[in-house]
Amino acid sequence: MPTETERRLFEAASHEFAERGLAGARVDRIAARAQANKQLIYAYFGDKGQLFDAVADHGLAQLTESVPMDPDDLVGWTISVFDFIVAHPDTVRLGLWQQLERPEQVRCKIEVDYKDYIDLVAWAQSEGKVTSAVSALDLIVMLAGLAASWYSAFAPRLVVEDDLAWSPGLLKSHRAALQLAAHALVSM
Repeated sequence: MPTETERRLFEAASHEFAERGLAGARVDRIAARAQANKQLIYAYFGDKGQLFDAVADHGLAQLTESVPMDPDDLVGWTISVFDFIVAHPDTVRLGLWQQLERPEQVRCKIEVDYKDYIDLVAWAQSEGKVTSAVSALDLIVMLAGLAASWYSAFAPRLVVEDDLAWSPGLLKSHRAALQLAAHALVSM
């Protein structure tokens, strides 16, 4: 169980890395935000790169745990991923930073992280529940891409609080369009 200081450092690092990435993040800012000694970062997490990887991995684990894939309802899974992204946009930012700055970490995990999803979708394809016109991996990537499309298109505007792109009405409309698109993609 993490100490209170460790939890504060991790939370501060999450914000710093989501905002600035690995290269732009500063250990001094993380420590100041957490109201902790910066030496504790090294004691608890190792170097800045290890802390970054822990933060990014935690975000992915949260998504995976919060939104389990249901091969019988890939459309519902896509919508749930979208809802998670809207509620936790830093998770996507961290993933994007990790792809840009630590691609070797991402490559190492794809085979592990996607294996269960690939197996589930391949099973649904073999049962005739979803299209087999594309590979299981391509179907997963396309559905996840659809789920993240609103974020990807409007990511630079996230810092504006009352941004029209993130209004409840537009999010609701996009969610409905996303459901139609995901349904068309998985249909036989």
